[in-house]
Amino acid sequence: MRKLLALILIFALCACAPAWAEGVTDALGLTGSGESSVRGDLSARTDTDLYVVTNDGSDKVLMRIPRAGGASVRVESAGSISDLVPAGDLLYFLRVNNGTATLMRRNTDSTRSEVYTFPLGSSVSALSYYGGNLYALIDNQLNVIYPATGQCTLLSGTAMLDYVIVGDTVYYISGSDMMPYQTASLLGNGSLTAEGGCLYRMNMSTGESSLVIKAGIEDLRYCDGALYFHNLSDSYVMGDASREWMEGKLYRYDLESEQNLRMLDSYDWGFYPMEGGVAIYTDGDLSYYNALGGRERTMYEPEAYAVLSGGGDAVIIYEPTNETITYAFADGATASVNAGEPGYVGPATTATPEELNNGESGEGEEDGSNEGSSTDDGFTPGGADWYEQTKPSTSGGSGSGSGSGGGSSSGGSGSGVPTFTEKDS
Repeated sequence: MRKLLALILIFALCACAPAWAEGVTDALGLTGSGESSVRGDLSARTDTDLYVVTNDGSDKVLMRIPRAGGASVRVESAGSISDLVPAGDLLYFLRVNNGTATLMRRNTDSTRSEVYTFPLGSSVSALSYYGGNLYALIDNQLNVIYPATGQCTLLSGTAMLDYVIVGDTVYYISGSDMMPYQTASLLGNGSLTAEGGCLYRMNMSTGESSLVIKAGIEDLRYCDGALYFHNLSDSYVMGDASREWMEGKLYRYDLESEQNLRMLDSYDWGFYPMEGGVAIYTDGDLSYYNALGGRERTMYEPEAYAVLSGGGDAVIIYEPTNETITYAFADGATASVNAGEPGYVGPATTATPEELNNGESGEGEEDGSNEGSSTDDGFTPGGADWYEQTKPSTSGGSGSGSGSGGGSSSGGSGSGVPTFTEKDS
């Protein structure tokens, strides 16, 4: 009788598996529509504004410039500001002060809210936006953060160094399947070593992973049907008279044809995937290359200390020496951000009275308003490496992630999310 009951239970679980997978996909807002995640960067464009991270001594400053053109306005400063992610007319970003990382949201009324405070000591990276939710690596594990409630849920315990989401698939650099590399030192210091994780794909409905490329890769990006990355299996030595290290050459992997193509025979200082190709940054030059690796034109000649970000249809270039920010387009056109984004139609300015008064410092205010409730309340993933064993906490700071410390929440389960004026630091 026990054997019969066990068989019945096994058959019942098998029958429920497809429904469970579909339910997980629906809960995460993943429809397999072919859309991709929007990755955090040092610049971001909302529906109305451009935001750029700039420098102020050892601190970072978040600047806002209307896309229609206008003055640059300082709206936030912290020890570290990174991973700017646009979501319509909202902006999300990571802020670190005194070792505590917080996921922030800048609202349409120029206030800002603390969406989630990460556990003290945890490593947070690769913030992205997809399907109405936010994703991040917390201690190299993929988590989803529901912005309406501040709830953080572990999606996968698989070690990841980087990732992108395309449709219902996560492409990621493995943190456990690593490839070691060694080459001769150019400075006569014996040999140099490096290692990189192999490229995998994970189905977000089932949690199943499979190997894509058996090579050590770094700096994973996606655009226009292709993955871009540095391939340590095809490396070179980078450095100066006092130090040196190994770098991988830039490759493009077409998801449809599975063709893996080297885009550049030499070094690069950065790359920015764009529609139909990629912008590649080398010493004093930003050039556009087509999807076959052919150089078509120079886009811009940045200063030596320039910080580049963006991609898609434009690269954003911040040059700290002269404190200028410039749009650079694939066709070679450029424009000062203060003059306005070419082709953009919108209001002449979206500055608030507080910004016009240049309120860099001031008193914050908490409105205590209800931030809404998530349609994903009560969702708990399930299955092997794909879920948490217990129901996720609804308080920020005590959610998933193995960082040390408890970290108090600034979030909540749908109400009382602290909201401040942007003048607070």
